Amino acid sequence: MLPMGFLSGMCIAQLDDELCEVRLTYSWLIKNPFRSTFWAVLGMAAEMSTGALLVSYTRNQPDRISFILIENEAKYYKKGRGKMRFTCNYSAQVKQTVLQAMKDNEKHEIQLPVRVLNASGELIAEMSFTWVVERRGE
Repeated sequence: MLPMGFLSGMCIAQLDDELCEVRLTYSWLIKNPFRSTFWAVLGMAAEMSTGALLVSYTRNQPDRISFILIENEAKYYKKGRGKMRFTCNYSAQVKQTVLQAMKDNEKHEIQLPVRVLNASGELIAEMSFTWVVERRGE
């Protein structure tokens, strides 16, 4: 579903009722001139960790649910090198938001923070993605 994710080497390492973790390894294809991962690739992997949660909770629902990204923020602390983990542990909040949207037929905003860590567990970046979730009409 995400060709650039495939090309960059992103993979979903964990997706369950607790969290979504996306992994990415620094490589020539995703580098910037400063010998680190290009910021847009970091953002793409972080967004995937939130979007995959939304897909997992909307995929098999009896109602059609739509979601759209409306805002994102990022703070960078270290260069993205080596193996990186992008973790969003707001699975329960995503589930609750989807169920609420199905119940009351209203738009709901949900802000989903993501932490980006390197192989040593050091914080590379913190990102946040705000989504609107709503039940679609028939």
